[in-house]
Amino acid sequence: MIVGPTNSEKSTLVLPFDTLFGFGQVFHKPALGSSSALRNILKEKRCLFWDDFCPVGCGRRTVPVTTFLSLFQGQPFEAQVSQSFNDGNVDFEWHHGCVLTAKTEGLLAPAGCDDDEDIRQ
Repeated sequence: MIVGPTNSEKSTLVLPFDTLFGFGQVFHKPALGSSSALRNILKEKRCLFWDDFCPVGCGRRTVPVTTFLSLFQGQPFEAQVSQSFNDGNVDFEWHHGCVLTAKTEGLLAPAGCDDDEDIRQ
């Protein structure tokens, strides 16, 4: 995780990952509030790149804390997918590289539904 003040070139440092791996091979930050936020990670991605990611505020509304922890520890979890073609969940483990960038200010400040225990995790 690369953390720093606004406009300190955090993203610029890692944008070449899109070229190195190929844009389609990089799993980018899911849309805020997405109901199936991790569905595209199942498509043979080689690198995870979440730019300007706030693990407390944004993360909790997109990826549940327990899933987030499993994802970055290489532990199995179920990725929610469309029930039109699947049972709604697919077992998955992430064993590739990842880069997250975030602003320093407010990085671990509680955001509404967060509590101190979730932030300490």
